[in-house]
Amino acid sequence: MQKTLWALIVLLCAAAHPVWGAEDPIVAAMKATEKTDYDLPPLKGRNRSLLRWEDTNGVLDISRWIVERDLRDLEPGWKVRQRLAASPERVGKVISCIGDCKIYRGVHPTRARWLSRIEEGDEIHTGVNSYLWAALIDGTLVRIAPESSVGFLEVNIAANEVFFQARLHQGYVHWQPRTGRAQKTMTAPETDPLFLPLMDPTVNLEWFQRAVYQGQSDQQQILLTTSPKLLGYEQQQQALNALTATNNSFANRSHRYLLVSPNGSVLGQDVALSYFYGVSKKSYFKLNSRDEEEVGERKTPWTAEFHFRGYANDKVEPITQGQWFSVEADGRAMEALTGVPSDLAVSELMTKRIPSFMLVRERWLASAKPFWDDAESAAILAQNWGYRLWGVELESRLAFLKEYTRRLETTGLRSLDKLIKETQVEGGPVLGEFDGRYFARSLDHYYLSFKRRHNHSKESVRDMSFLHYYGWMLRNAKQQ
Repeated sequence: MQKTLWALIVLLCAAAHPVWGAEDPIVAAMKATEKTDYDLPPLKGRNRSLLRWEDTNGVLDISRWIVERDLRDLEPGWKVRQRLAASPERVGKVISCIGDCKIYRGVHPTRARWLSRIEEGDEIHTGVNSYLWAALIDGTLVRIAPESSVGFLEVNIAANEVFFQARLHQGYVHWQPRTGRAQKTMTAPETDPLFLPLMDPTVNLEWFQRAVYQGQSDQQQILLTTSPKLLGYEQQQQALNALTATNNSFANRSHRYLLVSPNGSVLGQDVALSYFYGVSKKSYFKLNSRDEEEVGERKTPWTAEFHFRGYANDKVEPITQGQWFSVEADGRAMEALTGVPSDLAVSELMTKRIPSFMLVRERWLASAKPFWDDAESAAILAQNWGYRLWGVELESRLAFLKEYTRRLETTGLRSLDKLIKETQVEGGPVLGEFDGRYFARSLDHYYLSFKRRHNHSKESVRDMSFLHYYGWMLRNAKQQ
């Protein structure tokens, strides 16, 4: 009886593992479809299996398993997770935070600030009067307004594109992919000066002002001081366009994203998006055209479509640029706004001219050139960086996400509606309405920047040595 039982175990193990027997036909079929990691190189910091297959006898030893289980139970939980859990892929980094910004990785938040990592599964929360700029790994810029929450769910790198999935839990977000096109020459000042100066000394306007001013004679310096022209702005744009052209040699993948909110999703490619979601209220979104600000041809045509809510409602509607849309609270209807509320129109101003943020994005992208060079090979990308290079199965993944998010968010909307009806206090605050809280502090600072443009403290930066300038930057950079 014991010999029969042992023989049965050996046969089952031989069928389950190719080392002991012929390869299972199902596994062989899965290999050919690119839908499994069997034939992919192991990712950096990850193992294919927790079992030690080189010790074939020990794998089936239950006594050994009991001892190992007891030892693991004695270890602190974080050590076990650190050794066994897969390393998350990096989505991007924080450029700057104004106010109270937190990154939630699980249930333990950390404060978001310059260079804070954003990984798959992280959620960013901004408090009252708090703002955040971030750059994703492919150069996409993301601006999160006050009292907002955004989850960065996944990033998938393919041969010709980079795909992101994110969820707007509440609030207002601006999503601006990198186009690789040159910026037109502008003389107007930057529109989001609340964050300035940034912590990179070489991207700020003052850096270029010092270079221009200190290279002139005394007489020419006097003329520059009295000139109404914004000093250094032209040189900053030239540096931005030059670095952008250099990075285009390797940063040439298109950008596709699925931005999910409870009452609707936008699937876009190479097009900027501003989206507001209010709890149990209408949502508003707009595709922002950059054609009036950029020159050159697009690397790929832009596309965008809206996905509705409802268990059986698989309707998809194309979206046009330059038009605000409103979405009903239940996610079953959408319409173009004929009259745009003033608050929505004003909110667009903050992201209109942002050369400093674009320049720091390009500098980060240039430093990541070895990563994108390795991204041409699935084996090298996996072994050196821990990322998987997706193939044709990315479309299957996207098809699943469309259906899955529609059903999941529809269920969530129904539960949320029931909860609000049960807990709403009569005369309490109105939830989910768009108003000035999402841009007021930033707008006030923009107007004040005109008033402070020629004050002594601003103009004195031109005469500073690099050491004094660096100290001025550290003192004035608003890293809370």
